[in-house]
Amino acid sequence: MNRKYELLVVDIDGTLVDARGRISDADKKAIAAARAKGVNVALSTGRVIDACRGIIAELGLDGVHIFFDGALVYDLSHRETVYVQPIQTETLKSAVAFARANQVYLELYAIDRYFVEE
Repeated sequence: MNRKYELLVVDIDGTLVDARGRISDADKKAIAAARAKGVNVALSTGRVIDACRGIIAELGLDGVHIFFDGALVYDLSHRETVYVQPIQTETLKSAVAFARANQVYLELYAIDRYFVEE
């Protein structure tokens, strides 16, 4: 049975990108070959969007990708959120209160910005 794959989803850190932050030529060729056969290629990562832009450009990718460990599915081509699972307000308030009470450094990331407290 011949199967036509429509989507290839690739993790970034430790899978696509090595410890030195590089993508192997073999992986670049495999992704290009998949795209040439009409397969959509999407990245899936715990990273924020801006931390992936260089990789996306290097591979010539577009379309929909998965960020924030699945909490955001975003279409870069159309600059459109496909799916988002935000942190609930009460959970966020509790995390901030805990960090402040325990002098823990906390960074909060949103789709297009991040917040740090000095």
